[in-house]
Amino acid sequence: MKKINALLIIPLALLLLPGAYATRPSSGSGTFTATNGAPTARSAGGNMIITHSVMFTITGAIAGTCKGQERDVVHADGTLEFHGMCTFTGSAGEKSGTTIDRYNGRGTMASFEGRFVVGQGTGGLDGLHGVGAFEASANGEGTSTGTYTLQWHIDPK
Repeated sequence: MKKINALLIIPLALLLLPGAYATRPSSGSGTFTATNGAPTARSAGGNMIITHSVMFTITGAIAGTCKGQERDVVHADGTLEFHGMCTFTGSAGEKSGTTIDRYNGRGTMASFEGRFVVGQGTGGLDGLHGVGAFEASANGEGTSTGTYTLQWHIDPK
């Protein structure tokens, strides 16, 4: 009888231990405008390498601004590859704080697409992890607008 009581008590005791719960995954979409700072350009092997500051103004599932640096490689055939990193300040859902966002993509100087990763959050975005995709078109010298989709969750503390 003591063995049966012990077998019943152990599962009940395990239920009392604190559990680790992740937030439910969220997804959403929105729009952004990217504004590039003054570029620094150099030629290398028939390619043009451009570095510049960038600021994204973002609305939708995430809302705020993301300021950082980008490096573009414009190939002789007109194709473009780029990557960058920015610090986002704003909100995701009902939480706000900052994150570090990394992105890369390809296309032309007129239109491009890519992917991004969100992490290293602070404040209400501490523990936020996300991945997304975007596409955009150039509006004129140094600006572009586009759309994004994002899937994210926030780890428990």
